[in-house]
Amino acid sequence: MVAVTQLLAHVKHTLGGQVSNELGGSIAVVNAAGRHLHSMHSWLWASKASTSLTLTTGSGQVLLPDDFGEYVTMESSNSLVRRTQMVTVDEILRLRTSNLPLDGWVTKAAVNWYLDDSSRTQPVLEIWPTPTASDTFSLVLFYRSRWVDLSDDDTIVRIPPFMEPLLMELCRTFARGWEGEDQATLSDRLANIQQGPIMAACVRQDGASQSNIGPMRGGLMYYRRGDPEHLDSYTVTP
Repeated sequence: MVAVTQLLAHVKHTLGGQVSNELGGSIAVVNAAGRHLHSMHSWLWASKASTSLTLTTGSGQVLLPDDFGEYVTMESSNSLVRRTQMVTVDEILRLRTSNLPLDGWVTKAAVNWYLDDSSRTQPVLEIWPTPTASDTFSLVLFYRSRWVDLSDDDTIVRIPPFMEPLLMELCRTFARGWEGEDQATLSDRLANIQQGPIMAACVRQDGASQSNIGPMRGGLMYYRRGDPEHLDSYTVTP
């Protein structure tokens, strides 16, 4: 595992010195690189195990984990009785202001962001209908995480070892772009990294962690030699 101190050393090495304090120092470069790293690809390693969301009586907002980055799927803890359906925030607002009868079988939800009391951007889930009882295990969420900004130099960055060369290269690239105030060159270098061999190796290794995603689900039919077979019997490789 790579430590923040190692990333800061890469920043110092590529610049021949420290990043200007006016730019937030070297730790700001590391955080910028980390955020960009997460945005480059839908990484399998960033997938998070299911987490139970807490419903609060009378509240149409459910707090999402601090490291929430990208919605993958969500189920009711009792899926035989109730199911969830993702919609837009506009649709949630429309349902809340309408006189439509409540649907006791479906929870509609949409991801939203707002500033909390600490002026921190907080991810929330807007839901309808508004819960009539508190429940910690009603909704189970699976998501991809985002980069959570670091402030301690001794922190260990929680990424797989095969991702470390890419993060180091991004740290060096952001440091040169910021300190040189050459945003055009920074954009060109980031584009080159996106298409480069280090990125390709990371994507390949990330995908190899699960080489197939199991049987295809659905009602489509596959015909072979005149015999109908469900596609459920065939595996799909990404």
